[in-house]
Amino acid sequence: MDHDPLSRTPRPEVGSGPQGEQASQSQGGDSAETQCKPTRLWYGQKNWGLSLDVRENIQTITITDANGNQHQQLGSYTTTTGQTRAATDVWFQADPTYSIATEWIDVPDDIAALPDATGYGHVRDLHQAMARDPGGRLQQLVTQYTQTSDAAQRDTILIDLIYHWTGVQNVAPKSRANFSYNAIDARKLEALEEFMGQEWYGTWCWGTRDHNPHGRAAPVLLNAWDQLKELIGGQLMAQSHLKPLFDRITYTWDDTRQTLQGDLTGVAAYLGEQVGLNPSVTADQTRDFARALKGMGALGSVDTVGFQQAVAALGGEMAGILNTAWTGLVATQGHDTLTSTGSANQYLRGLGGNDTLTTGTGHDILDGGTGNDTLTGGLGDDTYLMRRGEGQDILNDAGGNDTLKFLEVQPHEITVTRDAQHLYLTLADGTRTRLSGWFTHTANRIERIEFADGSLLTPAELEARLTVAPATPGNDVLYGTANADLIQGQAGNDVLSGQLGDDTLQGGAGNDTLEGGQGNDLYLYARGDGQDTISDSNGIDALRISAGIAPVEIRVTRDHHHLTLSLTGAIDKITLSNWYDAPTNRVGLEGRQVAWMKRSGIRGAYLHVDLDSALLHPGYSSLFDRIRYTWDDICANEEMWRKVA
Repeated sequence: MDHDPLSRTPRPEVGSGPQGEQASQSQGGDSAETQCKPTRLWYGQKNWGLSLDVRENIQTITITDANGNQHQQLGSYTTTTGQTRAATDVWFQADPTYSIATEWIDVPDDIAALPDATGYGHVRDLHQAMARDPGGRLQQLVTQYTQTSDAAQRDTILIDLIYHWTGVQNVAPKSRANFSYNAIDARKLEALEEFMGQEWYGTWCWGTRDHNPHGRAAPVLLNAWDQLKELIGGQLMAQSHLKPLFDRITYTWDDTRQTLQGDLTGVAAYLGEQVGLNPSVTADQTRDFARALKGMGALGSVDTVGFQQAVAALGGEMAGILNTAWTGLVATQGHDTLTSTGSANQYLRGLGGNDTLTTGTGHDILDGGTGNDTLTGGLGDDTYLMRRGEGQDILNDAGGNDTLKFLEVQPHEITVTRDAQHLYLTLADGTRTRLSGWFTHTANRIERIEFADGSLLTPAELEARLTVAPATPGNDVLYGTANADLIQGQAGNDVLSGQLGDDTLQGGAGNDTLEGGQGNDLYLYARGDGQDTISDSNGIDALRISAGIAPVEIRVTRDHHHLTLSLTGAIDKITLSNWYDAPTNRVGLEGRQVAWMKRSGIRGAYLHVDLDSALLHPGYSSLFDRIRYTWDDICANEEMWRKVA
């Protein structure tokens, strides 16, 4: 990265200011550009990492490496030994929020005894900020916070504490008003900017950038402020009012998630001891503890379900505290919606009910529990847990290297079926997992299917196990595989799709739609099979009509694009879809076969033809052309095959 010889302007506040060299460089950028012409100062990505363009005749080519660093002004040079080596100007990928201070001072004992909190962006850690505060006001506010038992008063102190910590306490509350009204307290916005390490700008619909939020941006920023306040409050509470509870959390290393996992068993035991002594105080402690865990984003790192059950068992007021405090984050026995955002690795677990679990960009674990759940992973490498008897779940995933893990289930126990878009994994007891969009885009496919014995299936291996789903008396959608499948419906209006292979399709009772797909397909039809529609434009296909129907019972008519074979004296009929649109759509006629399963027949029988509908087509030579079936080729099994004359 190029060296910057220009002066830098330090930030004046005690609590806020550059965490290190890079942060201070970004602050001096605008003024520096006016000091040194024609040399031009460029900001690196996200206002970090400066470089100097001296405006030489250099062709700029930008390449981004695997770590997100931009390589610009690519070139080469030759050493004195004759070796050619690459030369590049690297603009390092950086995030101004996650800064690291380069200067640390000793912290006095009285400050070290107070709670600390993590600084981000331009904000130093709380102990360092207190040690740099000449007036001691920040230390006073932290002390007041730790000594105040009233929750509402603590919240008021916390806001003032954050203002002083970030150095925005003297900012006029209405100084970030837009041209029509004030949408947000400017101190909250500027405190957020200090923690983010960069200033906020919005863009109006006509393209103008604005430093002051309007009505649509303000709610989003205020929500971010609330999250920041809860994060800081959680850290302070864990080291003061809630220290007896947090000290009872034990931690172990989770190899699967590669992170520490907290055990709240000791906390639940402590609350059980205290609730008998002072129920009201213990209930307040439990609420504050639940709020602190939530505020610090720690719910994914502890066994919330076990803790929830242990606290609920204490009865009385304790039973519903966690359900209320963790609504939308921790499951109940009802229908819950649990959502986590950001890049932290989360573990979302549902209980009873039909839950909806959604995660962010971390490497998350989603466990729906019982009920028919919908699990949606983000862009990370997510793991979905499935158990026998836990309902019919839907998995949505479009990014990362993901795993579907069946607990206590072996590979031979699953049946693999499909429909037009989705893949289904079903157990004998009815437990089913739908892998959404499997056949619409490869990004939607789960990369690993893992079983209890440790065996794995890849997407290709999973598809190789595809079978036809069993029919039911209802309205089914049944899809074939790449093999030669027998697909049979039952009662109900079914949709049968053969896909690849030379398939045999029979709709059964009901008004069914049969689509053979690729291959040379055979369609079966019997008396009582209802009003079926056949669609097929590939292969050499055949329609076989059962022995219970004689040729003279068939009435042939035309319905615009389609050819219809109706059974006289009944409502049964077969519609050959788009017959007149293209020769490839014609099943069993005009060079293809129509077969009657019949052991004896009458030669020269003709089908009745409705001249007003079937034959009015420009392809016929006269109005009295007719479709004639001759009984000429008797097969070895005595089936009578007829050809179009």
